[in-house]
Amino acid sequence: MANVPNPIAIPKLSKDNFDEWQVHIESYARTLGVSAALKDNYDLSNVDDAKDKAAFWSLSNVMIVSITQELSHLMKQLGQPDERFHPWNILEHLRREIRPHATAQRHALKHEFFRLQLENGESLSKFISRIDKTVSRANEAINAALQAKGAQQPKCQPWLLTK
Repeated sequence: MANVPNPIAIPKLSKDNFDEWQVHIESYARTLGVSAALKDNYDLSNVDDAKDKAAFWSLSNVMIVSITQELSHLMKQLGQPDERFHPWNILEHLRREIRPHATAQRHALKHEFFRLQLENGESLSKFISRIDKTVSRANEAINAALQAKGAQQPKCQPWLLTK
């Protein structure tokens, strides 16, 4: 079996530390000698050396186990296992999904929206007003993300409640 170095201290990936996590992952890939695995055109089928293959899979494993439970659902969205476990695909998927300034806000707003509930003694109109404010903030975050990606804004607000 190939001798793969023990991983350096890689922080658990959360919605707030993608940039720091990525630097640690890139450093670990260099330590293993497989930094090319973090590039789009890296093809493992062209690698003959068992040590390099072991290092590739070690990098993939470290990336996966360093994702917090809170974000583990992102790994299920990646597709087929061959694609899902390729370090480049993991990194690019997480990069698209985790934007410290946008995605964290969208996730927080989504959770805030789903946690909304009528409080004791609260009038229905006040509760609806809180829902409307949360939905408006969510719409702003969604539209900002669409603009950042260069996508066209939807003609209607996807979450907007009508009065």
